[in-house]
Amino acid sequence: MQLSTTGSSLPIDMLPEGLRQLSAFLPFTYSIESYRSIITLGITSNMWENISVLFLYFIIFSVFALIVFFVRYRFGK
Repeated sequence: MQLSTTGSSLPIDMLPEGLRQLSAFLPFTYSIESYRSIITLGITSNMWENISVLFLYFIIFSVFALIVFFVRYRFGK
């Protein structure tokens, strides 16, 4: 699902409205966007913005994984 909605095969502007809105919540969108801006244009300012969004995803899902781990470890026995 992520490959077809994150702009890897088609630009996000060519996607239907629903998929365009969904792509804003997928982390692979930001990875592909920063990769494209570095490779094709050599622009690094956009890259740091996308890296910060990816880091935010990392923090959120790491905290969620730790919560799940501690709950399962404590109540799983």
